[in-house]
Amino acid sequence: MKNIAKYIVGLLFLLIIIVILIIGKTAGKKAGKKAAEGILSTKKDESVIKDAIRKQLLELSKEINEQTPMMVNEGTRLDTSVVLDMTLTYKQTLVNTSYSDIDKVAFLRNYENYAKQNLCNNENVDLMLTQGVSYDYILYSSEDKYIGEISINKQSCNSE
Repeated sequence: MKNIAKYIVGLLFLLIIIVILIIGKTAGKKAGKKAAEGILSTKKDESVIKDAIRKQLLELSKEINEQTPMMVNEGTRLDTSVVLDMTLTYKQTLVNTSYSDIDKVAFLRNYENYAKQNLCNNENVDLMLTQGVSYDYILYSSEDKYIGEISINKQSCNSE
């Protein structure tokens, strides 16, 4: 009789553990599902924001291209702009600079510093940089020879 009582108590104990595990598993699934929905919702929100930014960049590029080619300053002509994903790229020509007359490394370093000063300190641009936008500049000489390119993003602004 004592053995049967121990067996029943052990069986009840095992049954309670199984019920707890089933309840825990169900609760875990529900909690996991809620967490996944939250992550997907956040990713969806991020996707909506990125799409809106891309749309804004495309509109800006379109407006710029309606005015190109245009002189940015007395020595630099903006030829075109293009958007790829979260990057706005400008193709510029140094109209008074011959390819053979330029120290490409020094020029690109100086150009990058100049671009950082103008972009990184602009509140509107900083907002875009924070959202993952990059601004690329592809530079050509007066003979239309490739000089090089620079890219400004949030990380490069932080390394000023």
